[in-house]
Amino acid sequence: MNVLQKALNWAKEYEFTAIDIEYATKLAIKMLLDNCKMSYEERLLFMVVYYGISQKNPNPVDPDIFRLLEVARSDDILVPNEAYVSQLKELWNEEKANFVKTSMKAYKALIRENLSHLYDELEELSD
Repeated sequence: MNVLQKALNWAKEYEFTAIDIEYATKLAIKMLLDNCKMSYEERLLFMVVYYGISQKNPNPVDPDIFRLLEVARSDDILVPNEAYVSQLKELWNEEKANFVKTSMKAYKALIRENLSHLYDELEELSD
């Protein structure tokens, strides 16, 4: 099982809080707009976690945002389809209105702490 599948499976099983889910969504938008300072491989891991969260039953992710992110991505899940960039920017501007930096940092720390054992494998993706 590859590193991304492990992350996806973990996300499907982990009990995220509503705040975690909100910030997973905000981060997915930021990453798709390339407004994130993480490496490509780490962004890929975080995006896979977002998709793992969205596969829970019932899906806890905002369905309108999820649908937009689904259609807005290109073949690479971290690269937007140019036709949707303006909608993504508009959505990000709405999401920024209630953005709390400490909540984003806490969400990122949660993922890094729980998936730290995957980081060596993650680095191998870039080799």
